[in-house]
Amino acid sequence: MVASFTLGYVRCQDLRKSFDSPDQLVMVIRAPPETQMQVSEPTEGYQVSLKSSRGPIDVFLCPEDSSGVCSPVTGSSPSKPNADPTLAPPPTHPADQSQARTSTAALELSVSSPASTSSTATAASQHDPSSLVLGGDTESLLGGDPFSTLGDMPDFDFSPLSSTDFLNGEGLPLPLDGFINLSPPHSHDYHFGLEDHEGISELFDCTGTDHCRLKFVNFESHENHVSHETRGLSENILVVRRGKPFKLTLMFRSRPWNPHTESLVLEVLLGGLSERIPVQFPEKWSDPQRWSAQVYPCNMRPQSVSIYACSPVLSSVAVYDLLVHIETGLDRRSYAVGSFVLLCNPWMKEDPVYMPLDVQIQEYIKSDYGLVYMGTHLNICKRPWSFGQYEPGVLEACLKLLQVSPQHLNDNQKDYILRADPIYLSRVVCAMVNSNDDLGILEGKWQGNYKDGVKPTEWSGSADILHRWDSSDCSPVRYGQCWVFASVLCTVMRVLGIPSRVVTVFNAAHDGDGSLRIEEVYSSRGEKLGLSKDSIWNFHVWVECWMRRPDLGQEFDGWQIVDPTPQEKSGGVYCCGPCPVVAVQKRCLGAPFDTSFIYASVDADIVRLIVRDGLVVGRTVDNESVGQLIYTKSIGSDRPENLTQMYKGIKSTEAFVGEQTAQTRRMSTRPGGPSLKVSLAIDRVLLVGERISVCVTITNHSSSPRILMKHLNAQLKEYNSNPEKSFWKTHKKVHIQPYEVLTLHHVIPSSEYESVLAGDDIVNMAVVIKDIRTKERVLDTQEFNISSPQITIEIEGGDSIQMKKEHTAQVSFTNRFTKALNGAVLTVEGSGLLPDKPDVRMVLLQPGDKIEKKVSIVATSPGTKLLMATFSYSGSPRIVSRSFHKVFVTTA
Repeated sequence: MVASFTLGYVRCQDLRKSFDSPDQLVMVIRAPPETQMQVSEPTEGYQVSLKSSRGPIDVFLCPEDSSGVCSPVTGSSPSKPNADPTLAPPPTHPADQSQARTSTAALELSVSSPASTSSTATAASQHDPSSLVLGGDTESLLGGDPFSTLGDMPDFDFSPLSSTDFLNGEGLPLPLDGFINLSPPHSHDYHFGLEDHEGISELFDCTGTDHCRLKFVNFESHENHVSHETRGLSENILVVRRGKPFKLTLMFRSRPWNPHTESLVLEVLLGGLSERIPVQFPEKWSDPQRWSAQVYPCNMRPQSVSIYACSPVLSSVAVYDLLVHIETGLDRRSYAVGSFVLLCNPWMKEDPVYMPLDVQIQEYIKSDYGLVYMGTHLNICKRPWSFGQYEPGVLEACLKLLQVSPQHLNDNQKDYILRADPIYLSRVVCAMVNSNDDLGILEGKWQGNYKDGVKPTEWSGSADILHRWDSSDCSPVRYGQCWVFASVLCTVMRVLGIPSRVVTVFNAAHDGDGSLRIEEVYSSRGEKLGLSKDSIWNFHVWVECWMRRPDLGQEFDGWQIVDPTPQEKSGGVYCCGPCPVVAVQKRCLGAPFDTSFIYASVDADIVRLIVRDGLVVGRTVDNESVGQLIYTKSIGSDRPENLTQMYKGIKSTEAFVGEQTAQTRRMSTRPGGPSLKVSLAIDRVLLVGERISVCVTITNHSSSPRILMKHLNAQLKEYNSNPEKSFWKTHKKVHIQPYEVLTLHHVIPSSEYESVLAGDDIVNMAVVIKDIRTKERVLDTQEFNISSPQITIEIEGGDSIQMKKEHTAQVSFTNRFTKALNGAVLTVEGSGLLPDKPDVRMVLLQPGDKIEKKVSIVATSPGTKLLMATFSYSGSPRIVSRSFHKVFVTTA
């Protein structure tokens, strides 16, 4: 061995000479620094586990005698890496799954002694299949041969990989002298397993054997991901869509597969369910209601064969394990070869989530960018959102969500079977997006401070939320509100293959008692009081998912409302939907699920009461304001698409249901209608810092002059809550002539509101007119938001940037106020673009002056990203302005 020191290598015969007993098994491991190694107890069989994040691991066998050495094992598959944690029932705090396999070289070598029976392949082959067959208990909608459109398959040249030629990374030839290389290609993770009756010699192709043995399986991830429209969803596991064939290439050892004497059988496992899939030639008929696997003669090579496997179109969405069996009349050899993910298929006509147009699928499945509409119907704001389905770890988080649902934890076999149905999936995911009943993703909060979490307005994408939930052992992420809940749900549904879009309803009613009417209470001086348990949200955001409704009939197919914001329970849990949009339009209030609640959200009546000293002194009914506008993002554009007419049919008087109480009857107006009318209007859309101009119009329908008292009141409010204390009010006596229409103008200077009003806030303005003689009172209200001054964001070189290359963004804010701003702060952030939140501060920002910040951005993954900038100053209680900028990240 001394002669070898100068060259830094060791020969097989050198190692053999260093051991006392020639019967000992000698294995050589070459690994980079910091490689982790675990060795089992001898009683458990001989097992060495190695793991490295610093580079590849090479393993060699040093045989006792080089004569008659078997051929080296030179290939592998992504075969049975550590079992996917999303398939296992989680502990109280599920383990982190964030580690990406493609960046880690891992080797598990299981060597069984004669008494050992602990091999992965054997455990899989002894699986006791359930009597329930995957996909077999549902009526198939797949017509014809699913392989008929494949045409001639391209030839597959699968050359054996030889890593025995070189031992070091530089390719320097070293004398292997009898070493047998056990290492597979370094581009894969790998797993070797031995059957009960096998020993170490079974790893090699020794002469004299007549068995066909599997060397490795190529999952053809790139080709399958392109064909199945799943590129970018995962680099760790094969992702395919149900009802469409996917390709697997099997490489054999000593001799090729003989289809005349040996049968190839695939077996898919899902929890306690399984189905065997005989590999057949295409001339044989296959049942489209069951799994199938076919091989074409042109895809048979001397040492390999390509198989096209296909699931039923109504298969369950899940992670499946795959076994390969090679069977003869005398024996069977079984191999656990890996896992794959099966998703819904909106490209396939027979799938319940099928969408007919490619532009629709591009927008509602593939696009990772969307818009959320917010504000009020008078001043609509659009907020970009990054759905992030192509961010690393997002697919895994979405699958984990299904695994930790109460349905799966209570009965995983039943859950797996029902996951074929998008109706079921949407209800499960809807409940899991909020954390009120389960290990859900988001905790909601609508008032108070948010110091122990993230304020909902600060989120700009789903990936960050899903990563936080996944890495925290399923602890809820704080905090969400309606648009955050909806956007995360939209991400999960798109990942699972169900077309989805985010929808905003302006003036959405929360009808807790099912009366289809909402009461609002005002004082006799126009101040809105928080006395009603129901409410009108200035906007509310939910999701529409596209699917068929075989439980209701074809007329209810199409868009279904699914609302994850925890408002009311449905079936005992906080979820809402899926409810057909057409059921809302046609007022089919008994249609499942939650149609009456959703109908009230878009078409309830508002009963406004004027109270004084605990008595109702005035009443108006508004049957137009609720659901006044319903928006979603247009296909391929940032313009809004108006969905209002899709929801609101012709409203009948029957919409006002329920028993009239004595109080309601006392509130009714006198026959003939009121003799006094008032309306309130805001002149135009306003920016923070501008004065508010209000127009009050009073109409006297009587033949007598009248002396009136006018009360005008302004209150600050958030979009989903009752107003706070008034910040401005005025009271004035008014004289009006018979049949006169009187118009009054009022101005609220910015100095009256800028200390309490910020960019996200809404103003409730109300006017009460009282006839001093008759005591008749009338009311009108208007709620509006004031737009924030814009922050300018520019990317040097344009908005399309390359991944992992540094680019520069220029961010600036100009003071449009008429006063100097103390303690100005400009902050920039962007998930997947910036590792932190750089900011710039100025002690005093004079009117017309600019505060700016230049930041370097580096994208870590492709797709659509968002830069978000905020501006605040010490004189304002909240952020004054928040702006977003869309960035397109390419791989080259």
